[in-house]
Amino acid sequence: MQRFGNYQNVSSIKAPSDKRIWIHAVSVGEINAAFKIIEALFLITPNINIIISSATTHGFNEAKRKILEDKRFKRKITPLYAPLDMPFAVTKAINYIKPDILAILETEIWPNLFIKAKKAGIKTVILNGRISAASFKKYLKIKSLIKYTLSAASAFSMAGKKDAERVKALGADKNRIIISGNAKFDFLNLTHSSLIKKEIMNLFDLSEKLPVFIAGSIRGKEANIILDIYKKTVKEIPETILIIAPRHINRVEKIYNAAKKKDIKCQMRSDINGKTVKRKEKAIIIDSMGELNKIYGVATVVFCGGSLVPLGGHNILEAAAWGKPVCYGPFMDDFAEAKKLIEDAGGGIQVENKEELAEKVIYLLKNREKAKDMGKKAQKALAKNTGAAAKHAKVIYDLLSYK
Repeated sequence: MQRFGNYQNVSSIKAPSDKRIWIHAVSVGEINAAFKIIEALFLITPNINIIISSATTHGFNEAKRKILEDKRFKRKITPLYAPLDMPFAVTKAINYIKPDILAILETEIWPNLFIKAKKAGIKTVILNGRISAASFKKYLKIKSLIKYTLSAASAFSMAGKKDAERVKALGADKNRIIISGNAKFDFLNLTHSSLIKKEIMNLFDLSEKLPVFIAGSIRGKEANIILDIYKKTVKEIPETILIIAPRHINRVEKIYNAAKKKDIKCQMRSDINGKTVKRKEKAIIIDSMGELNKIYGVATVVFCGGSLVPLGGHNILEAAAWGKPVCYGPFMDDFAEAKKLIEDAGGGIQVENKEELAEKVIYLLKNREKAKDMGKKAQKALAKNTGAAAKHAKVIYDLLSYK
């Protein structure tokens, strides 16, 4: 099993190349950022062999999909499941892969992997480094172990100023820290596609005239809040479509039952194919994985969840990349820099409670031109922040020894 460091049956790991780079990206979001960095890396040093690992099935499958769909990546990138961070598994993995560089996306601080890599003479770098407020607090409790682990890294290419400050506070060598920006901006700005939007419009039988309220990555009691807001909204704007996507799919049945109790007729996304089975209700519950980013393209206004409850918020940039105005609650600790970027541009609105959210959603649904203007401002702010992937790629290139 690959999680135990057994990769002997993956022959492409040993493909001939000048250098071999192992990139670890824990899940789908990090995989997307990793591929933008890989694209930039191939431009400056094409004869390399990339090993990309993920700790989740969704991440692994996304990596495979990208490799199969883009001929530039075939025979140059090998997807794997990452080894467990246990000494025997990490040792076996390192001995078989034998990378020149180990690059960790975001900030997956795995002590055994870092330390074993250093002992094997492998340069380790953190790319697109992000440390949320919640993670920072947890790491501070075991600071001595984290500091020891970080001592094994050759470079820290961080996403933002706050991330750089936090990794320094955890014990990283300040001379090895640079701020390169967030590579996810590079990926997000490519998602605004009229073809994708048309696909979703056809799937859900929508038209440009219909107002669409999307509530994404909903958690906990937010589901009931959104359903109550929708009931209030349709009293003023009866034709409004609701698309609600829970953060965790195992919540869909609870949301469906809650909607039923509130006399809101819902339909599951999986029950709609846009051809033989059409949308028949005005409320849709997303019970599929990996589609929310595309679905944001049909929104009039978006609410991003995990933010009206103290859970750190979720990524507001996916909706902003589509040129959509975004609302969110006061708990956005994990996405503070993204929030500031969108707010400063005039593309986002923080609400304090259920009543404020209802007010803003109804206002934007009634004032479509205002909603469009806010969305354009958010999108322009993202466009100005592209280019981070190339900076992260250069950090890897500079660590490679060609002399």
